[in-house]
Amino acid sequence: MKEDELHEHIVKWLDLALPAGSIVHHSPNEGRRHVSYKLKMRRMGMKPGWPDLEIFVPQHGWKDALQQGPIMLEVKRPKGGRVSDAQKDMHERLRDAAASSGAGELLDIVIAEGEGIFDLQPPAGEAVLLGSASLLVDQPEFATSERMRSLLSITERRDLLREALAERRREGLKVTIGAEHDDPGLAGFTLVTSTYRRAGATGVIGVLGPTRMPYDKIIGLVEHTGRLVEGLLQ
Repeated sequence: MKEDELHEHIVKWLDLALPAGSIVHHSPNEGRRHVSYKLKMRRMGMKPGWPDLEIFVPQHGWKDALQQGPIMLEVKRPKGGRVSDAQKDMHERLRDAAASSGAGELLDIVIAEGEGIFDLQPPAGEAVLLGSASLLVDQPEFATSERMRSLLSITERRDLLREALAERRREGLKVTIGAEHDDPGLAGFTLVTSTYRRAGATGVIGVLGPTRMPYDKIIGLVEHTGRLVEGLLQ
């Protein structure tokens, strides 16, 4: 996958995933340009090495008020991508500027460099890669001790998740809500999954959440993430 294609996928994913009112901006300073154009852009304030994407999330979209601030994202292709010296210098200057203004925790620079960011291999012997369940803990559906035990049981039972995902390998997009699950252990959850296939590899990617969720948004995220994974496997 080319870097610009990866960039487009990321922007689409962010548009789907970020809270309402968020802003994602790209500063077009990449690629080869005529010298006169570059000089004109610098006179207008464009800085070499500026991160690819600037993300601004409204106050209501932050889980932790202390983490509020802009997110800067540097995008590099999965294979062969390299952060330039100008980009490294700009990243350090941005960090210094945030620290000197007393807002050191408010600026997050994420550098997607090389293949490391896509190293999503599950632990040895596991067929399921499970993300953080901390976001589920904060949902009102899991406020009671019984619901919390149910959530902890799900995260510990990889076999249950593995079986649920294996049943969906040939089904494309699928949404299963509450009592529709075959296993009663999943009765309190919704599972939204989509399959991906590329170069002989087949897998299932999905979101496990409460039965009350923004289905249109989650379905769009799962579908698009599946397409992104297919592109990365090319």
